[in-house]
Amino acid sequence: MVETYRINYRKLTFFTVIPAVLVLLSLPLPLWTIRLNAPMYAQRWLEVVIIPLTGIHGDVNEVNIVNHYVGLGEIKPEKIIETVYLPPLYGVLTLLIVLTGLLRHKKQAHTLLWIVYLVLVVATPAYIYSWLYNYTHTIHPSAPVKIEPFDPPFFGYYEIANFKIASYLGPAFFLPLAAAMIQIPPNLIAKFRRRR
Repeated sequence: MVETYRINYRKLTFFTVIPAVLVLLSLPLPLWTIRLNAPMYAQRWLEVVIIPLTGIHGDVNEVNIVNHYVGLGEIKPEKIIETVYLPPLYGVLTLLIVLTGLLRHKKQAHTLLWIVYLVLVVATPAYIYSWLYNYTHTIHPSAPVKIEPFDPPFFGYYEIANFKIASYLGPAFFLPLAAAMIQIPPNLIAKFRRRR
């Protein structure tokens, strides 16, 4: 009886604590990064980063200068209020991970957990891309450098005019994804056993 308790405790620790820690660790890390190289900056790459805990950081002013030449709008981090919802989203996810570990047979808790996972790893990147798409398809016609509206690279490498652009998802995306991968097997096994 004692040994069975120990085994369950270890499973609870691994499948609950580890995913929760992964999500918390991701808060101060980059969710998404875009890097830009312009001729005026030679070998230097400008960088703008979305960090869940603190919002948008990096060379925002320099990127706005470059964007002005090609007719793109000014990036104002304080106006992008959606980033305010990222810390609570990560916090709710952490809480639900712990609750589903403690309340293994509560279907509602598991359903909420997977909804939040989907919002974080699917809806959030989709929203970022949607914002980026609208941004790069709204170009001022009187810009000094003429470019056509373009589809931005959400991840990967892209060249337009004399500019090089690279973007990629960061640890704040992949750590919660890893947390989900850790939680999927025991949840599926438990569901299969209940159906038998």
